[in-house]
Amino acid sequence: MLVLKDYLIDRLPRYILTEDSYQDSNGKGFIERYLAIFGEELDDNTLPKLEEIENLANPILLNNPNFLEYHSFLKGDLDITSLALDNSTYRNLLTYILSIYKAKGTLKSYKAILGLLKITDVEIEPIVITAGGYDSGVTYDDGTTFYDGVGVTCQRCFEYNLILTGIDTITSNLFNNIIKLVKLVEPINARLKDIDYNDSVIEETPIEVYVDGDGDLIYVNDKDPLLVLELVNGDLVISGPNANQYYLDNQGNLIYIN
Repeated sequence: MLVLKDYLIDRLPRYILTEDSYQDSNGKGFIERYLAIFGEELDDNTLPKLEEIENLANPILLNNPNFLEYHSFLKGDLDITSLALDNSTYRNLLTYILSIYKAKGTLKSYKAILGLLKITDVEIEPIVITAGGYDSGVTYDDGTTFYDGVGVTCQRCFEYNLILTGIDTITSNLFNNIIKLVKLVEPINARLKDIDYNDSVIEETPIEVYVDGDGDLIYVNDKDPLLVLELVNGDLVISGPNANQYYLDNQGNLIYIN
C-alpha cells in the first residue's frame, strides 16, 4: 500500500536530507519534517478519496446503485431503467457492454449479452426470402413489388429467428428483457421475427379489455381462463397463476405471452 508520507521524502535528493537545516535529535531537518506532516495529511484525508475513484469508476465495485444511471449515460446512454434487471445484472451489463459492442451484430455478441439473463445457448436462424426477378412473372410496380425501390421501407433488411436455451422459466419480464438486450447488439438492417425459448416458440396474444355499459370490466383469454383483472384506483391489477406472463406494451395493450 502506498504511503505518501514516505513516498514524498524518498523523492528528495540525499543532499537535501543531509544538509537540511534545523535538524532534530533524529537527524530530521525542516524540509523532511514538513513533508512528513504534509504526507500524513494526504494519507489520512486525500488518499482514501483517491482510492474511492476506482470504486466509482467500476460498476462492480460501486457501493451506491443509484450511480449506475450515470455509468449508463457514459457508456452509450443505455436505457437501463426500462430493463427489469436486478442490480447485479445491471453491474455486469455496464461493465462488459463496451466489449460486447466491439462484436456487435455477431453471434458472439448475442451470446454475451443474453448470458446476463441466464441464457446458456443462442442460435440465429436466418429467414430466406425468395425475391422476384426479371423472369419471375412479377409485374413491375404492382403495389407490392417496386422495380426502382420506391415505397420499400427497408430494401436490404433481413429477418431471423432466435433459438434460445435458458435456465429460467419464460415470463413477460424475461421476454421483454430479451427483446431490449437484443436491440443493443442487433444489426441495423436485421428484424427479429420469432423467439424459440427452450423448444417452444413464444407467442404474443393481445387481450381485449374494456368496461361495458354497466361499469363491469370485461376480458377473455381462452389460453388462460384463470386470468383475473381488477381496476384499483384506475390501475389495472393482474392476478392469477400466470400473472407474470402478462405485460402492457407501449400502446397500453395487454399482452399475454406463452
